[in-house]
Amino acid sequence: MKVLHTSDWHLGKKLFKVDRHSEHLFFLEWLIQTIKNNNIDLVLITGDIFDVQNPPHEAIRTFFEFLRNIVHQTNSKIVIISGNHDSGVFVESPTPLIDPKRIIIKGTMSDDPSEHIVTIKNQGEKIDLFMLPYFRNYEIAKWSKFYGLNDLNDEDVIVKTIEKWTSTKTNNKKLLMAHHLFGDFMSGESEYSLNLTGISSIPMGLLKDFSYVALGHIHKYQKISSNPLSYYTGSPIAFRFSEANTKFLNILEITDDNTELKKIIVPTLKELEVVKTTINNFEKDIKTLNDNSGNKEIYLEVQIELSEPKVGLADSIRELLKENITLLSLLPKFNQSDDLDIENIENVNDISIHDHFKNFYKQKFPDSQLDDELEKEFNQLLDCARMDDQ
Repeated sequence: MKVLHTSDWHLGKKLFKVDRHSEHLFFLEWLIQTIKNNNIDLVLITGDIFDVQNPPHEAIRTFFEFLRNIVHQTNSKIVIISGNHDSGVFVESPTPLIDPKRIIIKGTMSDDPSEHIVTIKNQGEKIDLFMLPYFRNYEIAKWSKFYGLNDLNDEDVIVKTIEKWTSTKTNNKKLLMAHHLFGDFMSGESEYSLNLTGISSIPMGLLKDFSYVALGHIHKYQKISSNPLSYYTGSPIAFRFSEANTKFLNILEITDDNTELKKIIVPTLKELEVVKTTINNFEKDIKTLNDNSGNKEIYLEVQIELSEPKVGLADSIRELLKENITLLSLLPKFNQSDDLDIENIENVNDISIHDHFKNFYKQKFPDSQLDDELEKEFNQLLDCARMDDQ
């Protein structure tokens, strides 16, 4: 059986104010063609179909058209789980209108964990597929009753569930698809942090009986484990300039004896480029970018070292750029000594949001001090944001 794994489309997402709809359409058209060219039997989409729980109409239409196209243009079956950006209920909304033999959507947590297991059949071959969409702690806690215990915490519940799943005695290969943090991963930097109340990352040792673990949430393509074979395929589009690297998806060929994996490059319609320069060299560096850009459309971020603010710098850079290059972000970096050396800290999560704000203010206004009233207002806004997130 040939299986394709993709994730984290984030339909409807913008880069600053730039719409990415044409890039998503380009990816999905390429994806349909890739499925046909490789005779894919099963497509796995591991969450974050949309960027927000109430997506724009254009994003909804794009998703529904993809479902229609995969049914009408291919012979593949498709299984979809929801991510933390999705409304699980909304992702499941097409269910009454689709053929359950071709499309399976698991957007919400069922009361019974056995309802998260489906056997995929294809020309005599069978795979047991275990679906774990993004869940909140209270959704997983209700499964404790299936283990005859009332005092299980969330970590115990997920451990018991996976142990129960993997102990299922069949001759079929087992695949897990999930939208969570697993093992030791490298962040793609634009994902929201997931906290599972006592389990920040699910141990890979629990998953040794799976032939493949298809993961979603992290935007950077990466292998998490060889045993079991486990991957975040990442997002098909770079959603910020720090993610401006090559994008991939996986194609698996699963037999009784082996699971072979092929990494496929995802082509891009528009490139994200970062130019790091100085006030003395930016004209030369922009010329180099122009010379190497060809005709491909590029979104640009310029990070420039300055000793003092320079009025009209963004306009000066725009005048130098070719028509196919659009400046979206200009980040001035002033030469100064900071009390808080954030750039040399390995983990951004080690710095409080309050300290990030102080450092931002110092970079933005190097000649002024953060006054008590503004700091108080920031703390009040931060408290409101935390309350809205609970």
